[in-house]
Amino acid sequence: MPNVCHNCLREPLFNVRTKSGKKLLSLPQILENLGTNSIEAFSNLQKHQEHAWHAFLVQLSAIALHRSGKSDPRQSMGDWTNMLLDLTKHQEEPWSLIVEDLDKPAFFQPPVPEGNLKNFKNEFSFPDDLDILITAKNHDVKSTRLSHSQLDHWIYALIALQTMQGFLGAGNYGIARMNGGYANRPGISLLQNFNLGDRYQRETKALLQFRATILSAFSYPEKGGKHLLWLDSWEGQTSFSLTELDPFFIEICRRVRFRLTDVSMIVCVSSTRAARINAKESTGNTGDPWTPVERDSSKALTIPKNGFSYERVQEILFEGKFAPGVAQQVLRDDPEEMIFLANAMTRGQGKTEGFHERLVKIPAKIRRSLISSTEKSRLGAMAKKRIEIVENIQKKILKPALCALIQSGGEKLDFTDSRPQYWIGQLDTSVDQIFFEHLWQDITMEAGEANLQWAKTVLGLAQQQLNKAMASVPFSSVRKYRSICAAERVFYGSQRRLFPELNSKKEEIV
Repeated sequence: MPNVCHNCLREPLFNVRTKSGKKLLSLPQILENLGTNSIEAFSNLQKHQEHAWHAFLVQLSAIALHRSGKSDPRQSMGDWTNMLLDLTKHQEEPWSLIVEDLDKPAFFQPPVPEGNLKNFKNEFSFPDDLDILITAKNHDVKSTRLSHSQLDHWIYALIALQTMQGFLGAGNYGIARMNGGYANRPGISLLQNFNLGDRYQRETKALLQFRATILSAFSYPEKGGKHLLWLDSWEGQTSFSLTELDPFFIEICRRVRFRLTDVSMIVCVSSTRAARINAKESTGNTGDPWTPVERDSSKALTIPKNGFSYERVQEILFEGKFAPGVAQQVLRDDPEEMIFLANAMTRGQGKTEGFHERLVKIPAKIRRSLISSTEKSRLGAMAKKRIEIVENIQKKILKPALCALIQSGGEKLDFTDSRPQYWIGQLDTSVDQIFFEHLWQDITMEAGEANLQWAKTVLGLAQQQLNKAMASVPFSSVRKYRSICAAERVFYGSQRRLFPELNSKKEEIV
C-alpha cells in the first residue's frame, strides 16, 4: 500500500459536470474552471454539503490569492497548484486523503502526536456516517446508504464535518463559527445569478476587498495568522485563540484520520478534551463572510427549526437588526437585479431538525434601496407593518372565527383551543409565498394605501382558510348551520372593527 495517496492537487478526484460534459478534476482544475465559468455542478455533492464546499473553495482561494499578492480569482491550474503548495510549505501530504505517517498532516486531518490511533475509537466505513447529518433512526435520509462511494463523497463529508459540525456530547466539540454547540452556520449571500463560477468569483473578490474591514473589527493578525488548521499537530487538549488565526481561517473541529485496510478505506475519529478553537465568548461572531451578526448582542445568527420564514428574511434584509456578512454586501460591480440566498441545516440536542433554503428575487429598485440606509430603513418599517397586519388578522379575526366554528358558536369562546392552529398555519404559509412579491409591487405606494391593499389581500387568504375549515370540520346536523353562521359573524364583525376602511361585503374581500 502507498504511504501517501489520493492527493487533491495532483489527482482528478472530483466528479464534475461542465459545459462540455462530465469530467474528473483535481482541486486546482476546479478553481481554474470556476474562474472560467465552466462548472455546472459537482455530481456527488449533496444539498446540505453545498455551503461547506463553496465556503471552503472561496476561503481557500482568498487565502492563497492574498498571500500571493493577487486579487483576480481567474488563475490557471498551474498557478493555483503553486499558490496552494505555498500554503503548506510545498508539502504534498496536507492535500492527500491518506497519509500513513501520523506525524504529518493529511487533508483536513491534523498530525497525531502520540504516533498511534489507539484513542481513535470510532471507525466509519461509509461517508454518510462521517457526515453532519444524524441519520441513526433512518428518518428522511437513510444511514449508510453510500455503500458504493467514491473519493469525493468522502471529501465532501469530511469538509462538512470539520467546518459545519456542532456539539454532539462530551469530547465532540463543534466549530467556532456558530453561536453555541446546538446552533448552526448559515450561508447568507447575494447572488448575481445561479452560475457557480460567477458566485465563486464574486465572493472571493468580496473577501479580499473587505479583508481590512474584518481585521479592524476583530483581533486577527494582519500577517502570519494560521490559515489551514489541520497543518498543526493536535493531541486533543489544546486550543487556538482567534488572535492566532488568519481572518479567513479554514477550521477543523475533530481529530480524524483516514487509513487503508486490505479491502477498503475507513476513517477513525477521536474525541477531544477541548475545542480546537477557544472562541466560546465570541458567540459565533468571527467575521464569517456568510453569517449575519445580531447588532445588540453581537451573536451570530442562528436559524430556528422553522427555517427562513418571511419574518426572519425581512429582518436579515432590512431591519438593521443584523449586521450583514461580507457575502451579503452589495458590491460595486453587482448587476441591477440580484438574488438573496439563505440556507442552513438546523440542529437540536443530538438530532437534525432539517435543511432549509430560501431564495428571494431582488429587483433593481430594491437592490438600489439596499445601498441607502434611509431607504433600507423605510423598507424595514414597511415590512414590519405588514407582519403586524398578518398577526392581527391571524389572532383577532381568523382564530376567533375558527373557535366559533369549532366550538359550535358558544357564547364564550375558549381561545386556548389548539384546533384552529392548523388553518392559522396554512394562512401563514400562504402569506409566506406572496410576501416579498407584494412588498416589491407596493414599494412606491403611499404607506396607508399600501397597508390597506395588503390587509385586503391577507383577509382574502384568511377567508379561504375559514371556508376550508367550514368544509372539513365535522358537525352534527343540528349544529352545522349555527356554527357556520357564528363563524362568519365573528369573522366579518372582527374585520369591521379592525379595518373599518374596508368594505366588509364578502364578495369584495374574496
